[in-house]
Amino acid sequence: MSRNPKIALDVCDPTSPFNMAVIRGRVREVTFDGAEEHIDKMAKKYLRQDRYQMRVPGKRRVLIKIEATHALAPFEDSARWKSWDAQRKKQRE
Repeated sequence: MSRNPKIALDVCDPTSPFNMAVIRGRVREVTFDGAEEHIDKMAKKYLRQDRYQMRVPGKRRVLIKIEATHALAPFEDSARWKSWDAQRKKQRE
């Protein structure tokens, strides 16, 4: 990342792999500071646990902060793509 700070992040819907969000940008900071607190915050939000339970002894968490230069919202946010996705699902049935 220090040699090439460009980064791409794709997040796919497991029930519809064509429904995804895309973020492209540059790495602005890589740090260990606050990484453990951050994973606990995510565990609280998504798992309803005060502490992340799947820690591995000896492993360090890292925070990678990104400056987004391009973002594409999931298809579900668009009427055009909702229609396309519904048609695709009907074809599968």
